[in-house]
Amino acid sequence: MIGFMILRPNSTLPAVTKGKKRPTRPAWWESYKTLIPADEPITWTVFKEGFRSTHIPDGLMELKRKEFLNLKQGDMPFMDFLNRFNYLARYAPEEITTEARKVKLCQDCLNPEMEYALSAHEIHTMKSLVDKALRVESSGKKVMEERKQKWVTRKTTAGPSRPRVMQGLCIVPLYLKLQEFSQGLNTQHRVRNNRRFNSITVAVIKLAHKIGQ
Repeated sequence: MIGFMILRPNSTLPAVTKGKKRPTRPAWWESYKTLIPADEPITWTVFKEGFRSTHIPDGLMELKRKEFLNLKQGDMPFMDFLNRFNYLARYAPEEITTEARKVKLCQDCLNPEMEYALSAHEIHTMKSLVDKALRVESSGKKVMEERKQKWVTRKTTAGPSRPRVMQGLCIVPLYLKLQEFSQGLNTQHRVRNNRRFNSITVAVIKLAHKIGQ
């Protein structure tokens, strides 16, 4: 079976107890240890850096670092975004030197609605940020659900709407015919018939409006 130990970042890796079988050490670790000064304690941080430099190419680290700096929440649920943020943050440790710095970077990656909702709060820890962001997201879902229910209720109460006739569909051809008729009149009848033309046009518009209601 494989045993696990929980170590603090600067804690020293324990030595093997006398009389117990010494576990097989990987070749990479034996090689990496030769680069560590003899008087320097081997901490978990040293081990982690050695493992990363040996097994993770520099090109991949840089690629993931850029992905972290360009990360945006977009349409992702907050917890999905947070998991992605924490995963990519491992490739950019130099960008997150303090808790306040991590909070600031995380807030900058949020979508505009979430960022605006949290702007009224002073947030200094990731725990506080996560708690408030989940509350905002939950409240937003409730508001959207209430609006949806109100819309469905209005549609159900109003019943099916009566199809409306497009106003102007019959007006335009008839109006043009009347205009052609008016233009064809001679000068002596034009004044008198223009009045008749105008009254007919008004009547047609009123009729079309009544049909369209």
